[in-house]
Amino acid sequence: MSNEVGSVKPDPGILPHGLELQHAAPEVTLMLCDSWQEDSGSSP
Repeated sequence: MSNEVGSVKPDPGILPHGLELQHAAPEVTLMLCDSWQEDSGSSP
């Protein structure tokens, strides 16, 4: 999906596309990640 959108996690630009694909509302959606440091953009 990231290459379709032109962004990757943690770039927020990928999130609306994922929500649209799943017909999901952001206020009722939970994002799960593999690594908090990598997915939050605070990787060393």
